[in-house]
Amino acid sequence: MAVLLLALLALQLFDHGSAKLLDTNCAPFVEYGLRIIGGEDAQNFYTPWIASLYNSTKDFRGAGTLIHKRFVLTCAHVLQGNPEFVRLGEKDRSCITSNCSVVKEYSVDLAIKHPDYFFQFPVHKNDVAILKLNVDVEYNEFIKPICIIVDEEVNLADINQIQAFGWGITQAHKKKASDTLKTINLQLQSPLECLRSVQVNSTDEQFCARSPTGGDTCYGDSGGPVAGNYMYEGQSRYVQMGIVSFGSLSCNKSAIYTNVTSHRNWILTVLQTHGRQLLLGLETFPGVN
Repeated sequence: MAVLLLALLALQLFDHGSAKLLDTNCAPFVEYGLRIIGGEDAQNFYTPWIASLYNSTKDFRGAGTLIHKRFVLTCAHVLQGNPEFVRLGEKDRSCITSNCSVVKEYSVDLAIKHPDYFFQFPVHKNDVAILKLNVDVEYNEFIKPICIIVDEEVNLADINQIQAFGWGITQAHKKKASDTLKTINLQLQSPLECLRSVQVNSTDEQFCARSPTGGDTCYGDSGGPVAGNYMYEGQSRYVQMGIVSFGSLSCNKSAIYTNVTSHRNWILTVLQTHGRQLLLGLETFPGVN
C-alpha cells in the first residue's frame, strides 16, 4: 500500500505523470570538458545546480545540489559541520557575495538526515541528507536544479562517463579547500575494485568509481554531485546519480559514492512530507503539516 501511495503522489508531483523528474525545470545537458585532485577548473562548465554550504561563521562545510526550489541534496556526514547557509550560483568562493551579483544566499530552515545513516570509520552508509531552505529559490540562467530521474525503470548504471564536482582540497597534504569549483571524470568500478583499493565493501546503496587518468575526490568535496549525461524521453539530460561520500586517505584511489537512485523513494518522501504544498501546488494532504 505504501508503494502504491508513493506512486500516486509521484504522478501528481511530476507534471501529472508526464516525465518522472524531480523538477521538470532542471538544467539542460551541456557538453562537458575534461575533468578535486588531478581535476580541472569547472569555471566554464554549466553548473547552475551546484550549492556551497557554510556554517554560522561562514566557514565552508561542503557541497550539495539544488534539486527543487526549496531543497538541496547533500551527504549526511556534512551535517556534522552544522551548515546554516547555502549559496547558489557560486563557482569562485573567494568572490564576496555582495560583489557577485549572480550568487544568492539562503538560510537552512531544516536539515534532514537519512534515518539509517551509519558511520564507523571509514565507512558511511546511507550517507544522504536534504536541506530545506527558508524561502523558494527563483530560477534563472545561473541557478537551476539538477535533473533527478525517479522513474524506477531507468538504470543509470548505463551512463559510461560521469563527473564529480566540488571545492575540496587539490593536494592531499594540504588542508585548505579550493576557492574555485573543480570537476573530474570518473568511471564506474566493480565493488571488488573498491575492496582491493580502499579495503571497503560497497553496498547496494553505494557505488564505486575511480578517475581513469589519476586524481580523486578528496576532503571538502563531500556532498557534491556525481552526474552524467543520460537520454531520457528523447532528450539529453544531465542527471545526478551519486553524492561524494568517502574514499582513501591519500585521495588517489577508487572512492565510494552514495547512490542517489537507491535513495529516490526516501528523497520523494522527504519532499512530499516537508514541502507538499510547494511541490504539488495543492492543499496540504490530511495529516501532513
